[in-house]
Amino acid sequence: MGKEENLYQLIEIVNRIKNGNFNVRLPSCNDEELSKLANSIIELGKMLERRFLEIKKLNNVTLKVNSGFLLDEVLDFLFENFRDLIPYNRIGCSLLDENNEYLTARWAKSDAKKIFLGKGYKSKLEGSTLKKIFETQEPRIINDLEEYVKMKPESESSILVLNEGVRSSLTCPLIVNAKPVGFLFFSSFEKNTYNNA
Repeated sequence: MGKEENLYQLIEIVNRIKNGNFNVRLPSCNDEELSKLANSIIELGKMLERRFLEIKKLNNVTLKVNSGFLLDEVLDFLFENFRDLIPYNRIGCSLLDENNEYLTARWAKSDAKKIFLGKGYKSKLEGSTLKKIFETQEPRIINDLEEYVKMKPESESSILVLNEGVRSSLTCPLIVNAKPVGFLFFSSFEKNTYNNA
């Protein structure tokens, strides 16, 4: 197959990806530069497919929120439908009180047999490492919860989820109109789950 025909095939692949057909196959190519380009295009297609799936799932959550679904229903939907975007065995949601002093666990769902940190658990924000997450508005990753608890043995909430089997976590601040309102906690039973997050 000549270089010109390979180039034509790559243009066709790009057009298919552009039209939402992400399941494309690499043409056989003897030219090293075209082969590198083809691999890059395939990788781009895979990345766009992941992004498209993320947007679609986030849109579904937005539709549920806008349709008047209750918070528990939206979080249940999230737990059942987001594993291919974010690895987890547990999701928790905690909300800040109106005085910005206490966090209260509002919802939790887990693959564990027993939930130790469930709805109603309350903790003071001041003095916790979660306060810094509100200040930076950046997610926090703990890839080895056992080590974290050794360094912060006063963290009762960490000990509770450790007892559920959690070994790593991704803590995401919930921000509404530039104001922190709570957290979503994605947790895994495996260490180092969020290394690449």
